[in-house]
Amino acid sequence: MKEKLLLITALLLSTTSLNAHTGDTYWRIGMVTAITSIVATNILGTTETSIDIGLDTDNKEISMTRFNFKWLMKEKRPFDNKFKLKVEIFNTVRLSKWQNIYSGINQDNIHLLDYAPVFRFTYDNKYLPYIELGTGVSIMSKQKIGNIDMGGKFAFNHTFGVGYKIFDFSATAKIQHYSNNYIYDTNPGINFYILNVGYKY
Repeated sequence: MKEKLLLITALLLSTTSLNAHTGDTYWRIGMVTAITSIVATNILGTTETSIDIGLDTDNKEISMTRFNFKWLMKEKRPFDNKFKLKVEIFNTVRLSKWQNIYSGINQDNIHLLDYAPVFRFTYDNKYLPYIELGTGVSIMSKQKIGNIDMGGKFAFNHTFGVGYKIFDFSATAKIQHYSNNYIYDTNPGINFYILNVGYKY
C-alpha cells in the first residue's frame, strides 16, 4: 500500500513538468523517480520521511517543495509522570526547491540543502499532537530569487511546527525562517508557511 501511494505521488509531481522544456521535464521526472524510490525502499535507513509544500509569508510569490529525511538519534524523558512526555531528537536533511510562481517553470528558482537537529515534544501514544523545534544551516544554489537577495549562498534556518500523528503517519503545520544573521552585507531573510505530510518506518 505504501509503495502504491508513493508511486501515485511521483506521477502527480511529474505532471507539473509538462510546461517545462523537454530537458527540464526529463530531469524533474528523473529526480522525482529517484527520490520516490529512495523513500519506498528506505535505502537511507531513515526513521521518518516527509514532503513539504510551502509559500512565503510576505509577498506570496515564492513557493517551496521539499523532501525531508529524519534519523532518530536520541529519545529523552524529562519527566517520569503519568503524562509520559518524551523528547525525540532527530538529525534532519532536507532537499528543497524555491520557485518564483510568477516566472516560468525553472526560470527563477533556488535549490537548497538543509541540515538541522529537530526536537519533537510528544507522548507515548499513537493518536497525539506534538510540537517540533529546529535550528540548522542551509546551502543555496544561488542567492537571488524574484526581488529577494539573500545576501549569499549560506543561511541559517529556524523552524516551529505543530503536528498530529496517527499510527505511522503524521501531518504538521510549520513556519520556517531563513536568514544569514548578517554574515553578509544584506540580510533580508524570508519566512514560509509550510504543510507537511510524513511517514514513519
